[in-house]
Amino acid sequence: MKLLSEIATQLEPPYTTLAAWQSRGSLDCGTRVGKRLYYTESDIERIRNSAVYQIWIDRKNRKLSV
Repeated sequence: MKLLSEIATQLEPPYTTLAAWQSRGSLDCGTRVGKRLYYTESDIERIRNSAVYQIWIDRKNRKLSV
């Protein structure tokens, strides 16, 4: 299990974007241990398949194609 800062290197959005999604409750995954949330490989896949992640990727791709 890894912290959000550790999985940020595996995902395209920067850590600050992922942290904002986490604080708003947009990332509906992770396991809370004490005050911290930890993520597994299956959680990373859930993030990649989430609507908020797909919207971010679409917007990024549109900016790159212009």
